[in-house]
Amino acid sequence: MNEIFSVFFLSFMAIMTVHRILEMFLMTRKKKTGIIYKKWTLYALVVVHVLVGVFAVLEYFVRKRHINLFITGLGLAMFLGALILRNLAILTLGEFHSVQIELKNSHRLITNGVYGYIRHPYYLAVLFEVPSITLIPNSYYALLFSLLFYFPMLFYRIHSEELIMLKKFGHNYLRYKETVPAFFPISLLRLR
Repeated sequence: MNEIFSVFFLSFMAIMTVHRILEMFLMTRKKKTGIIYKKWTLYALVVVHVLVGVFAVLEYFVRKRHINLFITGLGLAMFLGALILRNLAILTLGEFHSVQIELKNSHRLITNGVYGYIRHPYYLAVLFEVPSITLIPNSYYALLFSLLFYFPMLFYRIHSEELIMLKKFGHNYLRYKETVPAFFPISLLRLR
């Protein structure tokens, strides 16, 4: 096992963890001005996300496999792309961003910026970020765990959010859903 890579990987995980904890703390400190739906989904996703990270670290140190730098590079590229997309989504949502499924009193349907191309850029970023954490150290069992447990919960949350948005915005959201794909700006890949 390469000691330099081990230090890099542990530093990456530590920085990412501190960033997420601070972000979560700062986001939940905001005064809630809306109604929160399916609150448990956030906590379930956080628990599984932490488990994915823990499993990736444990697998890296227990399995002691040779690191495939192509896979590591792919993981880093995915993480960086996810970070950029995630921040674009947060900036576009502005005051309407929440770590919860939350509709604020003055909530309006955001269809500009990155939301003009895909309906769920934040979730797409998460779909790239979570497996990237497992690819960086070549932790394939942790990758499988993320695909089997994290992804289904995230898709449940996305479906729940879509139903809430449809109920809140009615025909406007239905039209948005029909014209803007869920994840990839290709009409064949739309989640309807």
